[in-house]
Amino acid sequence: GGRHQSNAASAAPTAQPDPMVQQLEQLEQWQQQQLEQMQQQQMEQQHQMAATQAAAQPQPQTVQATTMSEFAMALNLDPGNTLFLQSLPEELQTTVISTFDPSGTKDGNIWGRLFAFVRRMCVKYASIDKASFEQMKTMQEEDQKRLLIEWTATKAAGATAPQLHSVAQAAAAAAAAAAAAMTQWDIGPDAGAAAAAGPAIERFAQLWGLDARA
Repeated sequence: GGRHQSNAASAAPTAQPDPMVQQLEQLEQWQQQQLEQMQQQQMEQQHQMAATQAAAQPQPQTVQATTMSEFAMALNLDPGNTLFLQSLPEELQTTVISTFDPSGTKDGNIWGRLFAFVRRMCVKYASIDKASFEQMKTMQEEDQKRLLIEWTATKAAGATAPQLHSVAQAAAAAAAAAAAAMTQWDIGPDAGAAAAAGPAIERFAQLWGLDARA
């Protein structure tokens, strides 16, 4: 029995935890857990809200480019289409680069979508009426390109781009633009064709209100 007493005596000096201190510690732990849970819930709610907003309003995925050359290279455009885009006024090029979103192209025809986008931008820029726009869309793509270049160049020069009100007028304007381009770049099939294009160029200059240097 003596050994049991000695054990009890040696255990006696050990201080028992204060029940009040224990309760306070438990309360603090509980509060900390509650705080962490609330923070976790808030973070989850914020993530859900962000995901919902992103789904409701998809952000446009524009091409990271600063020049039309970089833009065309990123979209793998052919040289002809690249030259067309580079022929547009600088401010239009900047708008196209910064706002065109190629990510929505489902059939892989990026140029078709881009050209439709550029065409709308050019028509808006040059203040072309709806009837002229509809007439232009009936033309061949190359003729449309020439007309868009002339329309935007005329507007950029401070003049008013003439409207088209018939397919014949649209075709004549495109032919005149083509004749002017052939002469400008000296790519006519022969000298006779270039000479024959002379009157067409004169009509073209009158149509667009250009001076004799055009």
